[in-house]
Amino acid sequence: FLSPNTTWLRLCNVIGRLLILSSDYIQYDHISPEEWVFHASMLAVSTHMFLRSAGPLISAIFSITALSVRDRRAYSLLFEAVGLS
Repeated sequence: FLSPNTTWLRLCNVIGRLLILSSDYIQYDHISPEEWVFHASMLAVSTHMFLRSAGPLISAIFSITALSVRDRRAYSLLFEAVGLS
């Protein structure tokens, strides 16, 4: 879970940006426009980078593709012999 994986690090970066923004608001009940623009832009960049790294992972998880007969046969010949399922 805590391996240096890019997706997890970027997710933590987005969460950290949200916490920084909320801590400034909770502490002062007001955020100056300059600070708001800075934090919002940093949050947008962090979110964009997270979505770029998590996009292929999310699409792979939700893709519903069945293995072809050829792929299934290659898989069974290569990996089932060693007990990998």
